[in-house]
Amino acid sequence: MKISGEIHYPRVPRALWKDRLLKLKRAGFNTVTSYFFWNYHELQPGQFDFSGERDVDAFLELVKDLELDLIARVGPYVCAEWDNGGHPDWLLKPELVPRSLDLSYLP
Repeated sequence: MKISGEIHYPRVPRALWKDRLLKLKRAGFNTVTSYFFWNYHELQPGQFDFSGERDVDAFLELVKDLELDLIARVGPYVCAEWDNGGHPDWLLKPELVPRSLDLSYLP
């Protein structure tokens, strides 16, 4: 049985990731759930940042090392009280209707 708790790595300083994941595990959880916020990694169109605090690979490796399973909650929209629902600022234009079947929103 999977028992999961939610940890959003962008909301926790990288230096505390292991501490928080260990607390989750010690509380009896075997799975961590995390959103992956588009606007946290692609600040400009086509320019991705996965360094430092944004090093999602380091977070995933830590989850693996602690023998936790992961449920990846990817967008493009996220419902987590996060600016623009995770949509990058550069994406939002007056003619765009986000979270719709509007052709300007679909790839």
